[in-house]
Amino acid sequence: MAKKFEFAPLQATKVEKKEAKVDEPKKAVKVAAKVPSELHDHLVSYCFYNYSTHEEVITQALQAFFLDKEYKPLPEKIRNRPRPGRKRTNSNKGPKP
Repeated sequence: MAKKFEFAPLQATKVEKKEAKVDEPKKAVKVAAKVPSELHDHLVSYCFYNYSTHEEVITQALQAFFLDKEYKPLPEKIRNRPRPGRKRTNSNKGPKP
């Protein structure tokens, strides 16, 4: 004969959510850049052994590079121009099914 167990009801616990403050850019932009193969190999192996992404490492490197640099903001005319790239029209939206 199987014994019948009675469990006491669980007490509700208060769970505190701690959010880490991360300085993430407001808007991300994809950038293609040529990098010497030796530096790329260093990047890949560093990311592999430190469990980080290429994006994290490159962002940290750029932040460290620009830390002591001074620069002027871009002129309004240059800042507001459309991004370079292929313009999408009806004629080049891709292959037709």
